[in-house]
Amino acid sequence: MTVRSSAPAAFLSYARIDDECCGGGISEFRKALEGEVRLQTGRDMRIFQDRDSIAWGQEWRSRINSSLVAVTFLVPVLTPSFFASDECRQELQRFADRERRLGRRDLILPVYWISAGPLQRPARGIRDGLAQELVARQYTDWRELRFHRLNDPTTRRALAGLATHFRDALDQVGVPNYSGEAVRANVTETAYRALDEVRVTNLDSVDIVNLLVDAIRDSGRLPEPKVRILRWVCQSRLNRPPGGLRESKTEPLGPDPYVDPANADTFRAAITSVIEATADAVVSVAGDSSVVTALFGALQEISVLIGVATADGSEPALVTLRQELGRRLNAMGSVTELQEVPLQTSTYVAERKAERIVAQAWSRAEEMRTQAEAQAQEILGKAQREASSERYRADTGSSGIALDEQAIAAMERIYEVLVSEPDKLFSARTVASRAGVPLTVAKTLLTRLDSTGRIAHNHRAHLYSARSDTFADPGP
Repeated sequence: MTVRSSAPAAFLSYARIDDECCGGGISEFRKALEGEVRLQTGRDMRIFQDRDSIAWGQEWRSRINSSLVAVTFLVPVLTPSFFASDECRQELQRFADRERRLGRRDLILPVYWISAGPLQRPARGIRDGLAQELVARQYTDWRELRFHRLNDPTTRRALAGLATHFRDALDQVGVPNYSGEAVRANVTETAYRALDEVRVTNLDSVDIVNLLVDAIRDSGRLPEPKVRILRWVCQSRLNRPPGGLRESKTEPLGPDPYVDPANADTFRAAITSVIEATADAVVSVAGDSSVVTALFGALQEISVLIGVATADGSEPALVTLRQELGRRLNAMGSVTELQEVPLQTSTYVAERKAERIVAQAWSRAEEMRTQAEAQAQEILGKAQREASSERYRADTGSSGIALDEQAIAAMERIYEVLVSEPDKLFSARTVASRAGVPLTVAKTLLTRLDSTGRIAHNHRAHLYSARSDTFADPGP
């Protein structure tokens, strides 16, 4: 079943070991809740459960990073294992951050499944920040109900009460009614998305570059090919080989249904210009800090373009993102502080474009030099082969008959037999045996070798040697 991002949905955040120990009880609860919400709202609403599935990953990325898709809920199933799970804690933290950005307080609906230490202490004494966040919310207590059958009347009433929270939250959903707000929200959300990723993910410099290129791409809802040249240029400045491009880990968000086509086309054209100018600028820089600075500058310029931020970058997400990037680069030993990013003027862009043209010219010249060297090697090799062929023809010129490759190879083997024991005299039969050729062929090739002066031949004894001084005609 494929769920469109315009439909409401929820994510079940739980520790898998709890479901296994409860004999699949959490999975059955999820299925029953899904059905009850359908009864209460008259609408299908999928509750995603398997975080390892492709469907979970695609929907999570799309929904957690945008405020413009339909309402999305998180249902954390609270147990001791939940609080001990890094995945569960990260999901809850990121969703709470998203909820705050949206100005909502009704999108996280906790289900208290098993008594957990962090929730048992008095509210003032709780040291766990996430537990403090949950204690302050209304939650559904399932600690006793988990022992009841799901078709038990008490359990059904509790499910209906929980489904009512979904229904009430859905009734509060408003949709942006003009494209400008949707465009600004897209840009803001991409900045928050990049900030979340750099905070919680162990990134290297190439990952950081890809993260910022993703933010530029998704701020304008562009397809991947529109930013591929920027991705390649940035990675090449970090000494990635041309054939070693590291692909993005996220899929493009796709067109925004809340932006009318004319507005979307205009904004995409403006974003494309920023991307091209950034690629021009990156050509003339090198090093982690310079490349990241250029990309952050592009993201800031896009934000200024549609009024999300002023020229000094006062949008909180951008300010925090720059600080976080600076800390991450500093941790990698790349830079003390991420430098400030000036807005690009027309002169600046023209200068970068000129530098890119020069760089491309050098690249083409280097490619031509490589091709010329390859052609020269091919010509030299051909000349050497022809010279070798001429030498063999000269070696066998007395007969006026050219040797084929097989005969030439046989003649070389015969010569190697003779030089292997230079002080020894060989009969034609012995040579033929050791060289692995027929006797008649051996005699013919020995005669040809003799005519070139490479071997010596005692005509009286019909013996051959590689050394001419071995032979001396015996006296009468």
